[in-house]
Amino acid sequence: MKFSTRIALFLTLASLAGPSAPAADPVTITSRSRQFVVRGLRQTIRPPSGVRNANLVRVDPALLAVTSERIKDALQAELGWGERWRGKIFIEVHPLRFDNETVTVTAALSPEGWNYLVQMPDELDPARLVRAIVSVLLLEFSNRGATGPRSAELPPWLAPGLTAHLLAGPLTSLTVEPGSVTHRHEGSAPLAKVRARLLTSAPLTVDQLNWPEPAQFEGEAAALYESCAHLYVRELLRLRAGPDCLCAMLALLPEHLNWQTSFLRAFDPHFHRMLDVEKWWSVNLVHLTGHTPAQLWAVAESRVKLDEILYTPVEVRLKDTELGHATFASLQTIIEDWDYRRQKKLLREKSDQLASLRLRLAHEVTGLAGAYRQTLVTYLERRDKIAGANRAKTQEPPNLRLLVTNVLRELDRLDAERDRIRTLAAPATNAPAAGPVESLTGRGRNL
Repeated sequence: MKFSTRIALFLTLASLAGPSAPAADPVTITSRSRQFVVRGLRQTIRPPSGVRNANLVRVDPALLAVTSERIKDALQAELGWGERWRGKIFIEVHPLRFDNETVTVTAALSPEGWNYLVQMPDELDPARLVRAIVSVLLLEFSNRGATGPRSAELPPWLAPGLTAHLLAGPLTSLTVEPGSVTHRHEGSAPLAKVRARLLTSAPLTVDQLNWPEPAQFEGEAAALYESCAHLYVRELLRLRAGPDCLCAMLALLPEHLNWQTSFLRAFDPHFHRMLDVEKWWSVNLVHLTGHTPAQLWAVAESRVKLDEILYTPVEVRLKDTELGHATFASLQTIIEDWDYRRQKKLLREKSDQLASLRLRLAHEVTGLAGAYRQTLVTYLERRDKIAGANRAKTQEPPNLRLLVTNVLRELDRLDAERDRIRTLAAPATNAPAAGPVESLTGRGRNL
């Protein structure tokens, strides 16, 4: 069913539902500002104890209309929005069909402008309910100035981070279920839970926040992603004119195919490139987790940790019939000899590891680790562009060889700098610690 047809049906059903409708029939509630139109069954009787999941709340249409307005007020106060709105938001509450049922948000452009449909089960986690309303409000704000047929694409960390930020602040006590109030006791330390989690789990990198894998939204990984997104959004808002920059980013989203361009344009007073964002993020993680210079690794240990990332354990067999022997492949070997599909996955992992490693490295080694990471990031970005531009060609494009030559030269230069740092510390172990071993044949290749 097309979105426009669904909205038309929604409005038709709404017109048929009146104040005298039986309690078992769906009701339609329009919110105070008239932006939200909620349809669903009233929830008046609490199921007996033990029948339902205690972590879920029952979604009542009338209460949801009021709650949605309160969430909107909190979001407007945080980001400095006015009362103006353009897109109407229709919320369809249906009986829960299966465990962990998702909430969907659909945007559609009509001659009158953008409208939105939110479909949610009548039992769900309260944080997911709030996140759904925050998401659709952010989308509505972004599309207000859209001139084309494409809806805005929100950064994946924005709605989870902003939801956690609001629940730790103006929405610490929020009525989301008839007859009860959801309390969140954060006290004077709204980031206490975030800090506790990041002291036991490695913080996500900026890349992991920007391009999360599906597995990052499951179980403990989802809690870690929300914690990092919470800190990320909170610190963005604490920048000078942070709320204005965030609003500018939202307004720019429909103009660009990827949201990263909008982000850098809006936050240009603070960040000129993503490397600046990574440095800023590292500083904030250090402040939150309390990793002071006294807790940093010594130069010798920092160099060993860096070596463990830069060298990859491999098993080499000169002949298929011979037993393999273990050795270590350098970044240069991987880039020059490995098939790009395999090296791309590995180099991305190493890039993320280098970003996390910088939080504990000695100052003498931090800049070197950042330089290695930036070299890998730039190489992967340019290699992907070459692959896209030359996908139809059968011969190796000439600029690919130049790219490889340049990155090998830069890695050689960084290796020389690493050897210089080696003289600042006592000798370390000859080889990095063993890890997952790649099986290679011949001269270190398996193309």
